[in-house]
This record gives sequence, C-alpha cells and structure tokens, in this order.
Amino acid sequence: LPGGVGGAAGAYWELVALGLGGTGLSSWLEVDALARLPKLRDLRLQNVPLLSALADEDTRRQLLIAHLPNVSAGGEGRQTVGSVTCGTVNGGMVTASERRDAIRFFLEYYAECALPLLPARYQALLREDPVAARLARSDLPASSSSLSSSLDARVDLSGGELP
Repeated sequence: LPGGVGGAAGAYWELVALGLGGTGLSSWLEVDALARLPKLRDLRLQNVPLLSALADEDTRRQLLIAHLPNVSAGGEGRQTVGSVTCGTVNGGMVTASERRDAIRFFLEYYAECALPLLPARYQALLREDPVAARLARSDLPASSSSLSSSLDARVDLSGGELP
C-alpha cells in the first residue's frame, strides 16, 4: 500500500473487510501493510504461503492478531461479546482478552530472535510498554508475571482494546 490517504492507496482507506485467501502473501511486511488501513476490522487470510509455513492454526491466529492492531478494534455495527465490540480474523471474533494473549504470545515467540530478524511490530510493542521492553532485554521469559501484569493494566476494565 504505497503512499498515504491520497494517491494509489487512497481507494483502500475505507476498507472495513478484506479477504486475501489463496493469494501469494508471503511476508509479515505484507501483513504489516494492512495495519495502515485505518478502518479495516475484518480480515480473512487463509491458504497463503506465509501462514502455511507456521506449525498450527493457533500460532497463525495469534501472530496475525498481534501484527494487526487495527483489526478487532470494533466500531459501530460490529459483533458484540459482553460489552466489547469485536472485529474478526478468519471469521472468528477477536476480543480484548484474545488480543492481550496474542501480544503476550507474539513477544515470547520473537524474544529469542536476533535484532535484524525482529518484525517492526515487535519494536512498536516494546516502545508502547516499558515493562515489556525491560523484560525483553533481560533473561526473564516474556510470559513472566510482570509482563502479564503490565499488559493486563493496559486493557480498559470496561473491555476496551489495547492501544
């Protein structure tokens, strides 16, 4: 998605739902580009080379959710679970608690990667959460209670999403 709101990408800025199943999507950079679509809430992304290379469906889903902060943010007319409005990934609703768990998984999944191999989203999450950044630079596992407490504190008790 080159450019900003105008230009070639401008036509896509209003997309709310997108299906990319069966395409040649093969890198997380391509997925990260979808995060630049501000209104995107529902994504179907199955049978693509990038996800086929991952071990299981749960890993695929958690990495997708963590990579896409805009998907599942909810909005008017969205599906509701309790008091939380949800978007969807591959047809399944994404709640605030699932997003929190996906971020935990994402940080742990990439914790052992060398710096040049880390996705940009990893660095963005660490900038947003100083406790997570401290844990990522230490020998503590990313799933430690300090990281969990930090992420729990960032979820609005009324069911809001992470920033």
